[in-house]
Amino acid sequence: MNGDFECQESTEERTIKIIRDSKEIVALLNRDGIEIEEISDYHIYPIADNDTS
Repeated sequence: MNGDFECQESTEERTIKIIRDSKEIVALLNRDGIEIEEISDYHIYPIADNDTS
């Protein structure tokens, strides 16, 4: 989408920032013992890797 379709760094960085800036999401992740870095890794959570077309 941003010309980095192989690695998608630009969209992944934005996703991590949105998650970190949300007190509600961070609280839920902490409650469930999930690290933010895990969420941004589409190999672990592929549901977050949606098709852009």
